[in-house]
Amino acid sequence: ATTMPGKDGLVLYFRTFRSLEWGKNLKAGFEMRVFDKAFGLRIMAPPFAFFEYAVRMHRNRFGKDKSTVWVLCEPKQREHFTVARIVRELGAQLFRANDKLGARAWQADWLFLRSAQHAAVAPSTFGWWAVFLGNAERIYFP
Repeated sequence: ATTMPGKDGLVLYFRTFRSLEWGKNLKAGFEMRVFDKAFGLRIMAPPFAFFEYAVRMHRNRFGKDKSTVWVLCEPKQREHFTVARIVRELGAQLFRANDKLGARAWQADWLFLRSAQHAAVAPSTFGWWAVFLGNAERIYFP
């Protein structure tokens, strides 16, 4: 059985649009730019301060010892410096329960995020629809 966030848990959904394979994508011409004519200003990934604020507000409400803070992201994005800092400085747990599901892991991740009553979500339709349809009590969005 997969662990769910619980009524007092906070799920931090991290997504970056900057590939960890920077050089490879840059050479191929696929790197998204911070500003382009078609889309305007883009945010590549929410800053650490956004997640720090959400965790601080959540812990002020529920207490540090009474709630678990989870980080949900694609396995390849777990190496991102913001994710590492969230785990190290905020004591969040990386959510890995769905890793062994292979190609269907994204569906289980979506259900985990959808079940969250409290979530801080990176700009992403995946994350936004999951928390919106899940009827979360509190949603933090940059």
